[in-house]
Amino acid sequence: MVPVLVPAPQRRCDWSPTEWGFLLYFSWMTALALIMQDGLFLREWAFVNGLALLYLGGLRALRGNPARLATRWSGQVTRQLIALLVLIGLAYREAGTFGDRLAPSIEAWLIRTDLRWFGVNWAYRFPPQPGLLTDLMQSIYLINYVLLLLGIVLAANLNGRILPGRRRPNRLALLQGVSAALFLGLLLCYVAFPFLPAITPRLYFAQLRLASSGAAQDLNWMLLARFSTPSGILPSGHVAGPVALACAFWAQRYRGWGIFFLISAVLIAVATVYGDYHFVADALAGAGAGVVGWAAAQVAVQHRSWFVLRGSWFVVQDNSALVVPATTNCEPTSIRWGLDQRSPGRVGSIWNASLKRLK
Repeated sequence: MVPVLVPAPQRRCDWSPTEWGFLLYFSWMTALALIMQDGLFLREWAFVNGLALLYLGGLRALRGNPARLATRWSGQVTRQLIALLVLIGLAYREAGTFGDRLAPSIEAWLIRTDLRWFGVNWAYRFPPQPGLLTDLMQSIYLINYVLLLLGIVLAANLNGRILPGRRRPNRLALLQGVSAALFLGLLLCYVAFPFLPAITPRLYFAQLRLASSGAAQDLNWMLLARFSTPSGILPSGHVAGPVALACAFWAQRYRGWGIFFLISAVLIAVATVYGDYHFVADALAGAGAGVVGWAAAQVAVQHRSWFVLRGSWFVVQDNSALVVPATTNCEPTSIRWGLDQRSPGRVGSIWNASLKRLK
């Protein structure tokens, strides 16, 4: 099969799976506030939510040179960092705006679940005693924020592994796969917050607020008091993020980094319960959200029609034509090379998924 090269339409900036997820999230939150006629949400977040949607719409509307800059590798990395440093924070704060106005609080159910299934009796629990173990657990809980940034930075700097049947790695598949897994896992947690409102054990039980122990706990409590949403703990975003990163790196055959993030997720889950920040059920639900977010990200990335070959964008329109930009430097022989490849179509590979459609 010989591809037919035809002039492509004017270059545009397409959304990544991560940005599609944020578009759906912000649109859903706005619709939910309008349906509920939630004046508090509309007063506090309508402007900021509008700016987020305007940013996403502006990316889609880019044409020509601005679109070319946004779709280059540096532009792709910058967009994922903006999502991590700006959009995810806005999404988290918005999720906690509803409090328990949409559904009744479920702390009593969480307490019974922990007692029945995990033997944790929160009614008789007291704050951890000051010491080395407490400082270590508080520090582990604190480094979760660094792990999220580390995941994006690693995805931007690793080249992607060469899978069987392929001659070159796919950097874009790695970056978008890891980023989408992380953000979709977190967004799943935030979508659940308005429907599963609950406050942390340290706020629900008076005896857990008796005293502070150590600089790490003081810093954690200060950050939570300033930035957290008290009613948003189920599922746990602290656990969902590292679990999603572990699944994403493992699927791309970076087994060492996958194990690192998995161990980090386990330690953070233990630290969240030890420090009275989450119930045990919260931590397990967060792990489930991370796995579901990774699975959704792989489906989203694998079924995208955009993929990269030698730095140029291609669009698959049908089984006999391949549309390429008229200014591309890619020779037809290299395109035929791609069509002749036989690949098992491993999960997470945009290139292999596109080849399966062509065949």
